[in-house]
Amino acid sequence: MGAFAAATALALSACGNTTDGNASRSAYTGPERSQDRATSASGLAPGIDITVGEGDSAAVCTAGWIVEKDNHAFLLTAGHCAVGGAGTPVVFGNVPEGGNVVLDRKDTALGEVSSTSYAEPYTPDDIDIAQVALTDAVVTGKGVYVTPSIGGRINVLAPLKDVSSTVGNRVCWYSNASKLGDIGAKSSCGKVTAVSSDQSKVLVMPDEGVELDPQMAGAPATVTNGKLGAAEKIYALGVFTDVYKDHVVIDNVNPILEKSGTSIVGAA
Repeated sequence: MGAFAAATALALSACGNTTDGNASRSAYTGPERSQDRATSASGLAPGIDITVGEGDSAAVCTAGWIVEKDNHAFLLTAGHCAVGGAGTPVVFGNVPEGGNVVLDRKDTALGEVSSTSYAEPYTPDDIDIAQVALTDAVVTGKGVYVTPSIGGRINVLAPLKDVSSTVGNRVCWYSNASKLGDIGAKSSCGKVTAVSSDQSKVLVMPDEGVELDPQMAGAPATVTNGKLGAAEKIYALGVFTDVYKDHVVIDNVNPILEKSGTSIVGAA
């Protein structure tokens, strides 16, 4: 899958979690996975529903950041969405602009899982990120509208190299995007309460009334610089991976991006 795949595999294996899809697995112990019908979308963007796998093993999750290196493009999502490992197919319910979400929906291939950090038995401290190698048809936009903006609307700055001082800052994650650019994605937000010592995990206390759904797994998450008004800046942070003791767990993507020399498409 190119330099990015190799470098990311090394980055993930350094954590002792990389799987190649061929290893035997015990009973699933990871976060709850959704098998509800995926919401349709008018194209590919961070925040849309995706279906990873087929049949009884399929999981409906959320498309995270689109990343690239050396003209290879990949989609990030939560690792536990891809328990089948490398080669697992990924699709989304594509509805052309102006189409009917029922009559005109077409399950459209996005690509295949190229690597996942998920391994059994699951522990909350493990890295939980998977990458999907996007097809040439998707990358070139043949029949699929593609945008790196969250929900087709939200642009962000590149990830912070150090998130240790973000406690108290606002984090939002985005899901259930449908009509890109018009409706965008559903935002769910909260405040950072803790950052792990290695900065791989960020714990967020959701705002009152925020509803959490297993389909949010993989959702792109952003963090602010803690300021208000014109001084506020919004940075890419990571992907939604779990709920732990009433906190949302966000896996920070920057360490993996730095090790692989990869960048988030569209992040300034």
